[in-house]
Amino acid sequence: MGYNLDPLGFIPELRDAVAAGGNLLRNRDVQQLVLNVALFTPLGFFIRVLGGRGVLTSFVVGLGVSAMVEFTQLTGVWGMYPCPYRVFDVVDLETNTLGAVLGSLAALAVPGVWRR
Repeated sequence: MGYNLDPLGFIPELRDAVAAGGNLLRNRDVQQLVLNVALFTPLGFFIRVLGGRGVLTSFVVGLGVSAMVEFTQLTGVWGMYPCPYRVFDVVDLETNTLGAVLGSLAALAVPGVWRR
């Protein structure tokens, strides 16, 4: 299967991870969610600090960049390969975009004189 279009598909995986007990950060499904958020957090941070833009811009740019990555995975690097070698996952769009928004919000802690 080359895609996942279920936006709530991560919920059963999280429920299973919590039910299994132990350290959640050792669970691969939880790691994927956390690392997807962490991957895009700097993007949102720098959009606010260096670009002087807000949460809405971080949301749109985060969603756009994440969509480009996911569509590249879906199309087999835009037709360079006969089939996709990665999975298009709408949950990745959600978590990457969330990371950009959280990065933008975290940048509010940076004093205004240091921005730009």
